[in-house]
Amino acid sequence: MKRNLSRTTLGIVFFAALVSLAPAAQANGCTMSDVAGKWGYTCTGTIIVTAGAIPAAAVGRFALDAIGNISGTQIRNVGGSVAAETIKGTGTVNADCTATYKVDVYDGGKPAPHGGLGRRICR
Repeated sequence: MKRNLSRTTLGIVFFAALVSLAPAAQANGCTMSDVAGKWGYTCTGTIIVTAGAIPAAAVGRFALDAIGNISGTQIRNVGGSVAAETIKGTGTVNADCTATYKVDVYDGGKPAPHGGLGRRICR
């Protein structure tokens, strides 16, 4: 009986400790400052168009500042057509640590063909 009481007490203390940590984590949440910095990415996939499926891939890097500005570059290959592209946009980070962003992709200063690879497969 003593053993079961000790286990039950330990379980209650452990559960209470976990529950007390949750509000602290939620209270702190995430901010733009937490995720600001330099990032890199790779994307691969297939773009489906009326003519059929087109293989696509990209590798890039970008900087995100503490107020949500995004800027960077990527090299993309869509169906064998390779291009160096520029990315610019903005993002927000919610307190629950989810994020929303809008990025425009440019090829030679003009909007990238195919709507920008990032909009198609890098979600």
